[in-house]
Amino acid sequence: MHAGDVSTHDSFDRFRSGVLANRLTVNPDEVVYHFGPAANRIAATVFDVDDPAGFTLSTVNGKPVDLHPSTTWPSPYLNGEFGSDRTSVTVGPVKQVLDFALNAKINE
Repeated sequence: MHAGDVSTHDSFDRFRSGVLANRLTVNPDEVVYHFGPAANRIAATVFDVDDPAGFTLSTVNGKPVDLHPSTTWPSPYLNGEFGSDRTSVTVGPVKQVLDFALNAKINE
């Protein structure tokens, strides 16, 4: 998931162009997504039902994904505690809380 705002990208078209310019490498056993100004990468491996013990977690910049993080979306735009149904969305001065259990926007 990508998020951004006008002060960072100037327009939605520039935001979209930036996301689409990121490199995606698809191999038979792995998909790697390169993003951002640095050498950021997400790598996901294929789950083989005939060899479940051989499965490895996806990695972000070479480190396995933490399956129990303290926050689910730690960023300037999205924030939510792990296990919570609520996620805060902030874009500039606008803040909205989404409650996925209630399928509703919450004003806090």
